Amino acid sequence: MGANRSGIRLIFLIESGILGLAGALLGTFAGVVIALAIGGYPLPEGVYGITTIPVLIRPGDVIWIIAIVFLLNLIAGIYPAQRAANLDPVKAISR
Repeated sequence: MGANRSGIRLIFLIESGILGLAGALLGTFAGVVIALAIGGYPLPEGVYGITTIPVLIRPGDVIWIIAIVFLLNLIAGIYPAQRAANLDPVKAISR
């Protein structure tokens, strides 16, 4: 009520960005923790020729993953933001 279409669109895109960044950071943290746990899991000796599962976590890859997930979430937020900007507030309240 009182916000123009571009303001509503911006609010939805900012919300999408905040949720996307939070999800990317939490997901990346969980993925790194799980990968490190898997890397410490002992294997039976002599079966595979290795004693633990090899895990390599590269900081550059982690940063790329966070950035790509964030951008994909912003792109996914464009459609709902556009729909919300085009919605008539009176019709939305009366539903």
